[in-house]
Amino acid sequence: MSDDVIVFTYFVNLSNKDNIKRAEMIRVSFEDIFRKSKKQKLFVVADISKLDNRDTFPHESRQILANIFKNPRISKFVGIGGSIYLKTVGAFVARMTGRSKDFRWVNSVEEAKEWFKK
Repeated sequence: MSDDVIVFTYFVNLSNKDNIKRAEMIRVSFEDIFRKSKKQKLFVVADISKLDNRDTFPHESRQILANIFKNPRISKFVGIGGSIYLKTVGAFVARMTGRSKDFRWVNSVEEAKEWFKK
């Protein structure tokens, strides 16, 4: 993992109407990350611990996120925190990528780093 890159993304509460805009901002950020990181493998940590159950992810935003994580440059991705509802949404997005085996829920960044090494 020495030449690989760990990308941290933090989700914060937004009004539900802004969730598609948030997903688009994440997409643009990842396009920049893909461009700048050349051919390095990417490991993604998505911290959703600041979101609450009122935050929803419409189909459009789930599709945008799934398309990001379909990129083969992302080796593994993890979610940290979140309610049962949000974990279900996250697992659904992982299934949409066809790469559920590369996704896992963890309790900490340290746990994520350990799983990335495997």
